[in-house]
Amino acid sequence: MTEVSSGAAARVVVARTRRPFLRAVVAGATAAAAAGIASAVVTRALMRAVAVLTHSPTAFSIGGSAGIALIYTVALLPGCVVLALDKRRWGWGLTSSGAVLLLFEAVNIGIQETANAQDMTNGRTILLCLVLLAMTAVYAAQVYAAARWSRR
Repeated sequence: MTEVSSGAAARVVVARTRRPFLRAVVAGATAAAAAGIASAVVTRALMRAVAVLTHSPTAFSIGGSAGIALIYTVALLPGCVVLALDKRRWGWGLTSSGAVLLLFEAVNIGIQETANAQDMTNGRTILLCLVLLAMTAVYAAQVYAAARWSRR
């Protein structure tokens, strides 16, 4: 009878240790997804502004937009889960790694898109710089919001 009760006790202990981990995964995934989707919507609008300013095609697909939201979410997911699980500072390093990845890709895509710009006037160039700065601010807000929401 002791084996049965010790086995039941072991299952209870395992179940209790899984709960905080599962809560952290759900909280981190929810925070990363909410911030990623919101950021994707705003940056997609800003990408359209870049396309208009550089006289590039402005057609976007639903699949491409969903892919952007997925990339934004996956880049911050590990850091958000760690921040939700552990209150120590090392989770910020993982979150920062995701932010660096997002910023690196944004800069590369921005350079590729603006390299083919045609008929750029001074006014268009200034507006383009402002739109690109706004995109950077959106990325920063996404990282901050995801990290903050995951720690709640």
